[in-house]
Amino acid sequence: MSAELLLNVAAVRPRTQTNGPGWRAAVWVQGCTLRCPGCFNPDTHAHDPRRLWSPETLADELMQEDVEGVTILGGEPFEQAAACARLAARTRALGRSVVTYSGYTAAYLQRSRIAGVEALLAATDLLIAGPYVAAKRNDGRGWHGSS
Repeated sequence: MSAELLLNVAAVRPRTQTNGPGWRAAVWVQGCTLRCPGCFNPDTHAHDPRRLWSPETLADELMQEDVEGVTILGGEPFEQAAACARLAARTRALGRSVVTYSGYTAAYLQRSRIAGVEALLAATDLLIAGPYVAAKRNDGRGWHGSS
């Protein structure tokens, strides 16, 4: 019998308007090896277990009537690509949208052969990709950490 695939979650916000279009649920995953200097969320870098969720259960619990979708950020979602892909797929199956933030470039992700990356990209409606650059910090407009 195989072990259940769980998502290591740093934090959840059931309703927010700051991480994508409309009212969304936001899921910050735990773990990021990129460690961009000046990162907004340095407490999400360690891969230590925080809160372990079934991706499908998490999606079901977050998709309230007035929530348009889920935003997955971190940490680095693509370092848990298979579990994030299942969260995204379940969200899409519920008729909602998926926004995924990544410190990797879109080109890097499209070339990647890491398990789950292709599935997460396929289930993502809006990908906001590229390393965070502190000198180009977002001034509060748009859905990006830096330009």
